[in-house]
Amino acid sequence: MTAPDASALAALWATALAGEPAGLERALGENSRLPGPRADLELAARLADTAGAT
Repeated sequence: MTAPDASALAALWATALAGEPAGLERALGENSRLPGPRADLELAARLADTAGAT
């Protein structure tokens, strides 16, 4: 699965804030590459940017 882009992540974030976090949790779980030595830092940065913009 391809990691969500910024707009998809923003939509998932908004849905999570509305009380339905399952989609965001699933996307992060499937795309974070954790556990492991090479986490998806770009995904983490996009999530931080999205959270910071709200």
